[in-house]
Amino acid sequence: MGIWLLLIALLAPVSTASLPLTGVPSVQVELYELTPTATPPVIKARAAIVLDLDSGKTLFALDAHGRYPPASLTKVMTALVALDTLRLDQVLTVPASINQLPWDSTRMGLRAGERLTVRELMYGLFLNSGNDAAIT
Repeated sequence: MGIWLLLIALLAPVSTASLPLTGVPSVQVELYELTPTATPPVIKARAAIVLDLDSGKTLFALDAHGRYPPASLTKVMTALVALDTLRLDQVLTVPASINQLPWDSTRMGLRAGERLTVRELMYGLFLNSGNDAAIT
């Protein structure tokens, strides 16, 4: 008799689980809607752009296609990448694309085909603020 009580006790949850539900379960769902702000944020910069990297959509733009000289931060990042991948005594050849720099760009005076060490290019990049050193 004890084995039957144990079997009934074990099967009771299984047998009630297969019964149909008598009511509709209630689920609470909260919906949020994004509303664009009426006024853009206050920006003191001359140019800015904010992109959604997942969709590629431009979320905000302020003179996004304006022409501005490379900032010093760009040169610092160029130097960090170069120092991470190149040796200071490594010799590089100035590419022909050096001639595509804008005429009003700051330069150290490099010419296409010229050969310099990474150390020399670093000096030109920072002492002369040479954009042509960044290109090489």
